[in-house]
Amino acid sequence: SGYSGVCYSERENAWKAYIYTDNRRIHIGTFNSKQSAINARKRYENKYHKEYKRAKEYIHNGTRQNDCGVAI
Repeated sequence: SGYSGVCYSERENAWKAYIYTDNRRIHIGTFNSKQSAINARKRYENKYHKEYKRAKEYIHNGTRQNDCGVAI
């Protein structure tokens, strides 16, 4: 998707948003549009990761996968 914590689920034919905090994964929701999933993820970032808001991790070498099995 290009945005951390947002991926497309072909099985559900929908966009999913999630966030990790306190060593656990929180499912934010399933959305019809990519932008809705990103907006929801941003709201949770503000709630859980205020101090890390600017420090987003982007790995472009294709060796790491997100929770939807897509290389990031």
